[in-house]
Amino acid sequence: MDLAKVLLESFRLLREAPKVFVPRLATTAVYSVFIVYSMWLLQDIDSIKDPQMMSQLFSKTLLFVSTLPLLYFMDILSYAMYPRIVADYRKKGPISLFAALKDGLKAWRIVLALGAVVFAFLMVVVSVSAVSAALTVVTGSPVFLVFAALLTLLLILFFSIVVFFVVPSAVLNGRGILESFRESITLGFENKWDLLKLNAMFMALILATMAMAYLAKADALLSAASIGVFILLRLVEAVVYTYLSVANPVAYLEVKK
Repeated sequence: MDLAKVLLESFRLLREAPKVFVPRLATTAVYSVFIVYSMWLLQDIDSIKDPQMMSQLFSKTLLFVSTLPLLYFMDILSYAMYPRIVADYRKKGPISLFAALKDGLKAWRIVLALGAVVFAFLMVVVSVSAVSAALTVVTGSPVFLVFAALLTLLLILFFSIVVFFVVPSAVLNGRGILESFRESITLGFENKWDLLKLNAMFMALILATMAMAYLAKADALLSAASIGVFILLRLVEAVVYTYLSVANPVAYLEVKK
């Protein structure tokens, strides 16, 4: 796989067809609403004065949590739109977001399966972190946290290589769940070093945006300035994730040539 070609073609597509930012901008906007709403819930916790307020807050929190799976599905569905977008771009044909959405919806089984696999993986990572934190508290040694950080990094990179081609394999070829995962694992290991570099680069970009958010301490509820910073950071995040979403099927079509 020509990694430089993948990155350049992805950038060129984004420059020539800026409307492909729309799916990720839409999901980022919805996520932003949820972030702001979670801030309101946290503020409500601080202002609880009686059991009735506690009951109301519990109802709001339950409603908030119950909608998260739908948001998660929308997130992966938007990701599943990009294989068709990239394929149409490569054929020099018109790019239709509606057609891309239809293709993504046709692959709803793989969207749900990938979502379940990612969720299970996150639970493993959280469990490793929790055990390491507990061992650090018991022993007083930070070695366990360092080990957990390194192990988590390796697990994320390995996992991202294994599932990297699942969505384009399903969307572009109409494969089932097992076939898509099987091809993704095969192609992932065949191109592991290039994918390792690609995923490491995007991981660095994502961590950089998270660091920006932490350093800015953006709180969308405090002032006009903080609202501006919050929106800017969310836009940066949407751009990074769009680039990753485009590079994914570009890399798949490159290795399948």
